[in-house]
Amino acid sequence: MESFEFAARLADTAGDQPSDFVVLDIRPVDDSAREQIRRVWHKLAQAVSNFHQHTGNGSPHWTNWKIHEWIQSPPSGVSQFAAWDDDCLAGFLSVRFPYVSPVEQALELPYVEHLITFPGNMDTRIWKRRLSHVGVALAGFVASHSRTIGKAGRFALHAVQESEKFWVALGTGIDGFYSCDKTGISGSHPINETQRYFEVSEAGATQFLSRFAT
Repeated sequence: MESFEFAARLADTAGDQPSDFVVLDIRPVDDSAREQIRRVWHKLAQAVSNFHQHTGNGSPHWTNWKIHEWIQSPPSGVSQFAAWDDDCLAGFLSVRFPYVSPVEQALELPYVEHLITFPGNMDTRIWKRRLSHVGVALAGFVASHSRTIGKAGRFALHAVQESEKFWVALGTGIDGFYSCDKTGISGSHPINETQRYFEVSEAGATQFLSRFAT
């Protein structure tokens, strides 16, 4: 059976040595993750938000989401995963299933509700990031999870404006990575119709996952 390692890169390295990477442990959210999100993640987001308020600049979109509250009672059908670098939280992922594809009405897919790196992995005005490529690793995990539930690596999502470039770049160099890439597709929230919708193809997922094969 094929196995995968989902790794992130230490941001202050060249990325050309094995020691420049850490293999993330991605597992269902537990009490430890909830506690670190409440006591650390949320506090870092508040620090960035407070800094931007102090300087009179608009806060980044990601600081507005109260993740510490959301994880306490996620919607029905949503699975939550935390990515760990040893004892430090590295990222968060939530996946809804089933989601009926608007492209192929008979097709049910896992749908990415949230995919976000830990605040300490983002460049901000008050600190430099620690890890990079966490989002890529989490996307790889989604494709692997999709295979696990019998959906051949396929998954779908609507991208907020700040993450649109990430999803475009993710498919660069992979022919047919997305079977659908357009706006005007409805989702679970009214705002989704204004966002760009991506649906990963089986062939695209296969090529993408080959990056993580061990």
